[in-house]
Amino acid sequence: MEITRREMLKLSLLGSAALLLPLERAARTAITRPLRQLPRPFQAEFALPQVLQPVRRTATTDFYRVTARQAEADILPGLRTPIWGYNGLFPGPTIKARRGRKVVVNHANRLPVSTSVHTHGAYVDGDSDGHPNDLIQPGKSKTYYFGNDQTARTQWYHDHAMHTTASSVYKGLAGLYLIEDEFEDDLPLPKDEYDVPLVIQDRLFNSDGSFDYSEEGKASSNGVYGNVVLVNGKPWPRMAVSARKYRFRILNGSNARAYDLALSTGEPFAVIATEGGMMSEPVLVRSLPISPAERYEVIVDFSKYPVGTKVVLKNRRRREKKGAENVMRFDVVRKARDDSLLPAVLRPPEEQIDPTHLPVELSEVERTREFVFKRQNGYWSINGKTWDGNRIDEHCREGQAEVWELKNNGGGWIHPVHIHLLDFKIIERDGRPPAAYEAGWKETVFLDENQSAKVLLKWPRVPEGPKPGRYVRRYPFHCHVVEHEDHDMMLQFQVAAA
Repeated sequence: MEITRREMLKLSLLGSAALLLPLERAARTAITRPLRQLPRPFQAEFALPQVLQPVRRTATTDFYRVTARQAEADILPGLRTPIWGYNGLFPGPTIKARRGRKVVVNHANRLPVSTSVHTHGAYVDGDSDGHPNDLIQPGKSKTYYFGNDQTARTQWYHDHAMHTTASSVYKGLAGLYLIEDEFEDDLPLPKDEYDVPLVIQDRLFNSDGSFDYSEEGKASSNGVYGNVVLVNGKPWPRMAVSARKYRFRILNGSNARAYDLALSTGEPFAVIATEGGMMSEPVLVRSLPISPAERYEVIVDFSKYPVGTKVVLKNRRRREKKGAENVMRFDVVRKARDDSLLPAVLRPPEEQIDPTHLPVELSEVERTREFVFKRQNGYWSINGKTWDGNRIDEHCREGQAEVWELKNNGGGWIHPVHIHLLDFKIIERDGRPPAAYEAGWKETVFLDENQSAKVLLKWPRVPEGPKPGRYVRRYPFHCHVVEHEDHDMMLQFQVAAA
């Protein structure tokens, strides 16, 4: 088969976010056809992400090494998928931290492009936050410092380099970062093997098993939607479960797709936590909308189902392209003793306070800011502006209480809005109270088509690390459809000392 002039031109664009593969792999991918025979749902066995062990421990600190590198993964049956993975894994390894115990991570870059690592929910200064312009060049490394002063919660980390985030995350640069604490240890919730992470992503594949991220230009800037749903790196997996309660930590790690998760039985399940950790009380839902970057923790009780029952986790959302009607399947295979409980009170408000969860009342608000998310002049913009790493768009101050009015009035697109450094409370949606399941502390708010939201926040003290640098008080906020982010729907703020 000959490579056409157009295909050769594509191969020459080594700076393109979609084609940054080794040249020999790119040559083969350029002429590869899309995968036509999709894997059958519920054939792959469910798998857990690997937990990373520290390379060194002291009395106060755990030290880790993580390397972003090229590797291959077993995703589709009979095929090998080239990936970019943290430690060569897809998804990347999970870091488990304890509240109050420091973590130091040395991130090395062995890829042909620059990287930056952002950990969602981390209470860190801007130099450890993964600023889009704070790059790790190929062959170099950077050390990130985490104080872990927050309450227990499910976090995640991923590449955050400007203009290449979408393709790098698509190729695999994402992993979980979990914080645990004593308060949560004492709750009678499902633990150990019954506390399970679900990293949900969607992908397109080529016939040779490689990822298809070839939608260059306008198509990819709008957001790439896959026709294969992966959970922890496996296509539509089946998970053998016992007839008892499970805790699932759900991350929407897709580039652009939102989901509306529901059980095929129609039975309700309980939402117990948002991005900022445990809520005050559980909220029963029959479906759960979740946009890119959002996390929810839920309790599903399989004790009501007889052994042999198969329960499918469905996606009820129909607004985006089809191809993601199913997510995974739970197969009830055994009876089991269950000592866990779902308490009526989970974590009272006074136990949720930490540096990212500062109590604040509307009467304390000193400033209201409005941000309009819209496609304008061919770019994704916020208030008509696009990303400029040398420009400070918003000046904030430690201890200042604010309301941010976030508006998606462009029509036809979703914009999950993620604010770095802190968590906030959603106080209003389209003039009405927010849904009960999103009443907890949030760091990403889902703006569906033509939706608006008001969030209440209070700027914390910036926790300067041991080596303050250029970005120490600078943080971005942006749409977390990562193609929108890459095409400049991102601004930055600076937090001044009180």
